[in-house]
Amino acid sequence: MFLFKNGKFHIEGLSFTIPDGYTLDTIDTSEEYQGGMKMVSPDGNIIISVLPIFCSEGSIGIELDAEGHFHDKLVRLSDTFHTITPAAPIRRKNLTGYCASYQTEGNRYAPGMQYYEELYDISLTPNELNFIEISVETTTEYTIQKALENPDVLRFFAALDE
Repeated sequence: MFLFKNGKFHIEGLSFTIPDGYTLDTIDTSEEYQGGMKMVSPDGNIIISVLPIFCSEGSIGIELDAEGHFHDKLVRLSDTFHTITPAAPIRRKNLTGYCASYQTEGNRYAPGMQYYEELYDISLTPNELNFIEISVETTTEYTIQKALENPDVLRFFAALDE
């Protein structure tokens, strides 16, 4: 669950702000995905999502889980998703995790959509598998690189705090 305090949203040790003019919506939950939020740009071309992931299996470590997470998504959606950049380590302030980007296949009617994800380990003990997934999704108007260079997206990531 998200807490709003001092102008920022807080969840499991991570805090962030919503870019000005973006609309806020919730993300459907499942057993692993425990209620997230998405922020949509005024023109609808960029969606930033923050999603907590709580797993009950034994600890396997962030590297294996992060790579498995990205790999599993690509395998499950192998007919429509292609890797742009494979999972790689990332560090933002005190947060460490992994990032990757990929794209849908598209068709003759519309080009594929592109996605960028960062996955941070927020587990408090070695037996937990708890993560925060932050993603940026683009419409056909933007490449993922253009979306990641957008000033609102840059400010969002720069303001992430642990």
